[in-house]
Amino acid sequence: VVQTKAGFADLLTEVDGECQQVIEQIVRSKHPTHSFLGEEQVAPGAAAASAALDELSDAAWLWVVDPIDGTTNFASGLPLSAVSIGIARAGELVAGIVYDPFRDELFASAQGHTTTLNGSPVHVSTASGLDEVVLAAGCPPNPRSLAPSLRGICALAPHVRTVRLLGSAAIMM
Repeated sequence: VVQTKAGFADLLTEVDGECQQVIEQIVRSKHPTHSFLGEEQVAPGAAAASAALDELSDAAWLWVVDPIDGTTNFASGLPLSAVSIGIARAGELVAGIVYDPFRDELFASAQGHTTTLNGSPVHVSTASGLDEVVLAAGCPPNPRSLAPSLRGICALAPHVRTVRLLGSAAIMM
């Protein structure tokens, strides 16, 4: 762990910055006119994230990257983190990928196309009621967000099959 961002629970490693730098170099070499927004260049907090997106919302093409979704897991040696990349055209998300390096799984989706896992189609659950679903939830590292997040989870928990908190939104998809 190199440092913390918003507090002791919001970790940042050298690898976060290195991964983002590699991804940005690849994107810029292939698409030099595209805009790029990486998580590691944005100050902590929802307001800063919203402002960063607003600033680039008029971009013809915008790549949005979280180089390590699940940094705390990664820093703790837990194999539950992923690379998450989305691309928007004129403010509308048109494609995205999530890569889990621990399982070598690449989820890819593009507007008008079937979502795939390593090239094979995947489909959403056929569950028809809350009692048939696994609730994948998370708690942001901001201490003020913990209580509201847990209240929401507790309100839903009695109505779902089970609850899982894995520490990576991308992995829980």
